Amino acid sequence: MIKAYYGLIVIACWLIGVLNGAPMKLQYLTDPNAICNDGTPAAFYFRSGSSTKWILYLEGGGFCYDKTSCDLRWKGSPSLMTSKLFGPDREGSGILSSNQSINAYWYDASVIDILYCSSDSFSGNQLKSDLGWNFTGSVIVESIVQLALDKLGLRSATQVLFTGSSAGAEGLYPNTNRVAGLLGDIPLLVALDSGWFLDEDPLIAGDCQQLTSCTEQKALMLGVPHWNPRLDAGCMAAKTPNTYYQCMLGKYAYPFLKVPSFVFEYNYDAAALGHDGIYHIPNTNDELAYANQASVNVSLSLQAAKASHFSASCFYHTIETNDNWHKVLINGKSYPQVLNEWTLDPHTPVTYRDSCVGPNCNPTCHYL
Repeated sequence: MIKAYYGLIVIACWLIGVLNGAPMKLQYLTDPNAICNDGTPAAFYFRSGSSTKWILYLEGGGFCYDKTSCDLRWKGSPSLMTSKLFGPDREGSGILSSNQSINAYWYDASVIDILYCSSDSFSGNQLKSDLGWNFTGSVIVESIVQLALDKLGLRSATQVLFTGSSAGAEGLYPNTNRVAGLLGDIPLLVALDSGWFLDEDPLIAGDCQQLTSCTEQKALMLGVPHWNPRLDAGCMAAKTPNTYYQCMLGKYAYPFLKVPSFVFEYNYDAAALGHDGIYHIPNTNDELAYANQASVNVSLSLQAAKASHFSASCFYHTIETNDNWHKVLINGKSYPQVLNEWTLDPHTPVTYRDSCVGPNCNPTCHYL
């Protein structure tokens, strides 16, 4: 009986593998300057596709900015600081999936899943910082793109979607223009998933002992001196050293992107509200008032930046690697459907925003 049970498990796993397609394979970098926080070589997962579309994806996972926050990160999430724990392969999910029923528009793309082990929103250029950790996120991105051009076939791409979620989306601001320069004439488009953090006063101020008790802007201000980030030159020229951190916040950084870019952002982003002291679905009068105003502020900032965007009224964070990413709808259309239509004409503004007010007022939010 036990053998039969385990036999069924093996068959089920085989079927899942068939349905999801070939897994992505792990590859390590040999660039001595492209390393994780602990000095191990940075890495990425790669799957060659059958089309000439490519996806370059920056993973999320927060960041650290001082000794306390980095020590806590190492203790609680070491896989975000070292490559020692990466497995030899991985099944892609959401936009990285090769299952056409999940990923109708990019299932056949070649995929590079850039693993996050630098804790700097892919911005840093600092070996052996004063904190004792390496912060080389921007070097990792550049090294992987160059490797893909030289050895993996990226030069034959007819469309490259440079995307990322959360801290990965935040990492698109400092890296996009540099990557565009590396690609030359290869068409590049950008999609930012849940990386449009504002710099509003929090509802409840935290102590910044860790990222969950610190506003996004304060954490970035604390991190920048240690990371030595390679921020966009145009953005830096418009700022002072004390405000360089703004070159990683959407409403300030987006206008400096020289590549057509699309924004996905929840109106009630759980991580953004968490930074401001709301760690659950807002339910008190104060929480609801704050969250509703934050939703308005997100909308106003996206409009001011003239950013094409898809904003669902869900209390959640990130969507692109969720296998149900195609089930959240606004006016009958999903984010991948709208994003795909935008890629066909990226210079024409596209706006999909929920008109309902309140966290999870959109009934399709329950798929997340």
